[in-house]
Amino acid sequence: MAEKQLILLKHVNQTPVMAKCSSCELKFFVPKGLVKDLNAARSYLLSKFDQHLCKRPDDESKAHFRNRW
Repeated sequence: MAEKQLILLKHVNQTPVMAKCSSCELKFFVPKGLVKDLNAARSYLLSKFDQHLCKRPDDESKAHFRNRW
């Protein structure tokens, strides 16, 4: 399995505001209060990315289906 990477998806001016994991495609969003602070926004996204545990995208949909019944 390839190493997971943080992929930046959206910027406001130069500040990254949305990203996703290349492996599990979990999305990360920057809080509105950090949008004007480039370094804080970057740090926030990297921190959230480093803390998450990858789940395969189809695992989540199966769990949702199981929880419905």
